[in-house]
Amino acid sequence: MQLSYPLTDARALAGCYYFLLHPTYSLYQWGTFPRQKMDQTTKEKIEAAAFRGLVEHLQRRNDVQNIDLMNLAGFCRNCLSKWYLAAATDSGLDMNYDQAREAVYGMTMDEWKRDYQHEATPEQKNQFAATKPLHAVISGH
Repeated sequence: MQLSYPLTDARALAGCYYFLLHPTYSLYQWGTFPRQKMDQTTKEKIEAAAFRGLVEHLQRRNDVQNIDLMNLAGFCRNCLSKWYLAAATDSGLDMNYDQAREAVYGMTMDEWKRDYQHEATPEQKNQFAATKPLHAVISGH
């Protein structure tokens, strides 16, 4: 499979999911950070900054197709949008999926599709089907 971007970037994005977003993993478990007590407010600020960094990176990397993210990491911009929407809804905010996607993509879906989305190749579609059991579990996905 020929990727349109360096594989190291794709692997870095895949690693972001496990270490930044996956609820059962922690950087502390891997000995990356020294153990220290952290209050909930500080923890949430750090997590929010990490999420913003990931979203900003994905907005800059508009050459990376969602299907490649799904095939390599099991999540994509749409998954992040669904998590974003769920968090907003849990916080009592009135938001819809299009608004959540615009927050993650940095533009409307129509703009994204027009400017950046390419038709998936048969190989990408086959890999998507083969890796589906490993994809993120998200309502509506």
